[in-house]
Amino acid sequence: MKEKIEQWAYGELGTTIWEKKYRQNNETFSEWLDRLSIGHKEVRQLILERKFLPAGRILSNLNNKSQRKVTYSNCYVIAPPEDNLVSIFDCAGKLAQTYAYGGGCGVDLSELRPNGSVVNNASKTSSGSVSFMDLYSQVTNTISQNGRRGALMISLDVRHPDAGEFVNSKANTDKINYANISIRVNNDFMTAVEKDLDFIQKYPCDMVVDAKEAKKMDYDILYPYNDGYIKKIRAKQLFQTLVHNNWAFAEPGILYWDKIEQYNMLNNNKKFKYSGVNPCAEEPLPSGGSCLLGSINLAEFVVNHQVRFDNLAMAVRAVVCYLNDVLDLGLPLHPLKEQQESVKKWRQIGLGTMGLADMLIKLGITYGSKESIAVIEEVYACIAKTAVETSLELAKEKGAFPEFSPNLTESSFIKNLNLPASTIQEIKKYGLRNSQLLTCAPTGSIATMLGVSTGVEPIFAMSYTRTTKSLKGKEEDFQVFTPIAEQFKAEHPNQPLPDYFVDSSQINYNDRIDIQATLQKYIDASISSTINLPEETTEEDVYNIYFNAWKKGLKGVTIFRSGCERDAILTVGKKAVNTCMFDSIIPPTRDDLGDVLVGYSFKKKTACGSLYITINVDSSGHIVEIFTNTSKHGTCQANLNGQTRMTSLALRAGIKVDEVIDQLQGIRCSSCVRAKAKGEKIDGISCPDILGTCIETLQHMVDGHNPFIGRTPLQPIETTHTDNGLECPSCHKKTLQAEGGCFICTSCGYSKCE
Repeated sequence: MKEKIEQWAYGELGTTIWEKKYRQNNETFSEWLDRLSIGHKEVRQLILERKFLPAGRILSNLNNKSQRKVTYSNCYVIAPPEDNLVSIFDCAGKLAQTYAYGGGCGVDLSELRPNGSVVNNASKTSSGSVSFMDLYSQVTNTISQNGRRGALMISLDVRHPDAGEFVNSKANTDKINYANISIRVNNDFMTAVEKDLDFIQKYPCDMVVDAKEAKKMDYDILYPYNDGYIKKIRAKQLFQTLVHNNWAFAEPGILYWDKIEQYNMLNNNKKFKYSGVNPCAEEPLPSGGSCLLGSINLAEFVVNHQVRFDNLAMAVRAVVCYLNDVLDLGLPLHPLKEQQESVKKWRQIGLGTMGLADMLIKLGITYGSKESIAVIEEVYACIAKTAVETSLELAKEKGAFPEFSPNLTESSFIKNLNLPASTIQEIKKYGLRNSQLLTCAPTGSIATMLGVSTGVEPIFAMSYTRTTKSLKGKEEDFQVFTPIAEQFKAEHPNQPLPDYFVDSSQINYNDRIDIQATLQKYIDASISSTINLPEETTEEDVYNIYFNAWKKGLKGVTIFRSGCERDAILTVGKKAVNTCMFDSIIPPTRDDLGDVLVGYSFKKKTACGSLYITINVDSSGHIVEIFTNTSKHGTCQANLNGQTRMTSLALRAGIKVDEVIDQLQGIRCSSCVRAKAKGEKIDGISCPDILGTCIETLQHMVDGHNPFIGRTPLQPIETTHTDNGLECPSCHKKTLQAEGGCFICTSCGYSKCE
C-alpha cells in the first residue's frame, strides 16, 4: 500500500479527521506512521494495513516534539473526594489538571455524606453528594482541550442515601450537562427489586446495619446510626424511577458493580480496589488509575470469507508489546503524581476492537444470530489468550507489574480462559506484565476515519440521507451507503443488500445483550456499548433490558431511545432554514400586514383529535400569522390560541424562523407519545411539535419569495434534516449517532468523547 493519506483513510471524511485531530506540525503521512510506531516495524505495518490503531491521545501526542503538556492516556479515574470541603474542591482541581493534559475522567461521590446529615459548620446540615455534581460538570465545560471539552463520568453507589436524588439529577436539563452519570447497583439491590423487597441505604456504604433496627424504620427518612446514617426505601420504586429517567433522558447509566469487582484479574488481590469508571465506562480503574487504549480492526482479518486467526494472533502479540512501550514512555507525562504512581504499580493497558460488524458481514453472518455468537467466542478467545501469553513473555523479560500476586492464576478471568497448565505454572512463577489487558472502547473517531463500524457496535444504519448544496445554491438530498454496503453495491450494482446486512434498528435488544455477554467472558475490563432503541420503546422494555443484562453477567449497559429529552439537549444549534428578518424592531400589528395574505392550511392528527393549522404569508414571502382550530373532540383551544398568538408575535417581531421552529419542535406531550407507542398514526409528539413541523415545511416552500407569483398548491417537501440520527453540533446534519457510550457524527467526524 502506498503511503498516502488519501489512499489510507476513508474518503474526504477520514482524511479530514486525520488532518484535524491527529496530524501534528504538518507532518506527512509517512512521518506520522514513523512517529506513532516508535520503532515497532510490525505495528507500523499493521497501522498502514488498517489492522490496528491506538486511541486518540496516542495518535495525536505520542513522540510529539512540541513542548505542550499532554498525556498518552484517554482516560483516568480520580481518587474519590473525601467527606470535607478541602477534598471536594481539591478533586475539582485534579479534574482540571487532567483535562488540561487531554485526559477524560471518572469520579465516584459515594464517600460524601448524604443530604440532610449534620455538619459542624455554619450550614448545620450537608447539602449532600449530588449538590457538588454541577461543580464538577462546570469544570469539565470550562477546561478546553484544543477545541474540545473534557469528558466526565460521575457515579454513586445505590446503597448511598442520596441515590434517589442522584437518579433524578439529570431530569433537570439545565444542570450537569457536561458529565455522564451512572448508578452503581449491586446484586442485593437487584434481588430486592426482583422480589419487591425493602432496601437499606447507608452511609458509609459498607456499614453493617442490624436487621431488626432496619425493620422498625419508616420509609425515605434519614436516620442517624452508629456514627453514620441509614434510610429504608422501596427498591422497586427507585428502580422504576431509574428506568423512567433512562427512557426519558437516556441517563443515568447502570453499572453492575458486583460483576465489575468479581470478574477481572485482580479479584483476589487484597491491595486492589476499583474506585470508578472512565467516561464511557469501558475501563473500571483504581484511584489515580489510567489506561492506554488501542483497537484491532477485525474487518481486515477476514480473507476469502474466513478469519485468519494466525494473523490475528500475530497482531495481538505485536500490539501488546507496543502498548507496554507506550506505557513506559508516558509514565512521566501523567498530570498528577497519584496517576504516575498508580500506573507504575498496576500497568493497565486496554486492547480492544473495532469493525466487528464489518467482520461478520464479510463472513456472511448476521449480527446477533447464533452463528455470530459462535464466531465471537472463537475470535475473542484467541485475542484474550494471546494477550495473556504475551504479557507473560514480557514479564519473563522485564518483570511483572509491581503489585503482582501469584494468586492471580485463581482469579475469575484467568480461570475462565482455560489456559494450559504449563502456562498457569509460568504465570505463578514469572507473573504478568499487566494487571489489566482487554477492553472494548467506543473508537468513534478512529473507526470513522477507517470507514468501519465502531467498537463492538452493529452498524447504525446501512444508508443515510445527506443534504448537499449544489453550485446553484439549491439543497439536494442524496442516499449515501455506509462503507461496507457501498463496497457491496459497487461490486454487485444490480443486487439488493443480502439479509446479513443488518443495522442497529433490526437487532432485538436481547440479541445485543447476548453478544455483549459473550464478549464480556473474554474481556477483563469492561465494554462501552449503546443499545439504540426506537421512540416507541416502552418503559417496560427498558426494565427488561436492565434485568436481562444483570442476569447475563454484563458489567454495565447503556441505552439511547430515539426522541428522548436528551435528543434536544445534544442538539446545540439547528441549521438555518431561512434567516430573513424584518427591518423594524417593533413588531407590526395585524393591521400593518396588508389587505391580502396567502394562507396555507394543514390537517394533522394528535392524540386528542384533528388539529387544523393555517399559516399566513405576506407579499414578501414572510410567515407572519398562524391560526389553529380543532375537531369536535380536539385538544384545548385556549392553550392553542395562546401558543399561536405568541408564535405570531415572535415571527412579526423579527425572530428568525428557524429559532421559532427550534423552540416548538421537540416539546413532548405524554398523550401523543403514548399514542405513538401504541402504533397510532400521530403526526408529532405534541401540538407545538406539529406546529413547528408545519412552519418548517411551509418555510421550505416559500423561502422568502412572493407567494402571489405562480402560486401552486402546496406539495409535500422533504426536510433538509435526515432522520438517521441526532443533529451534530458541528456540521448541523442529523448524522450524530449514539454508539458505545459516546456520540460520533458520520458526516464531519465530530466526536463527543475522543
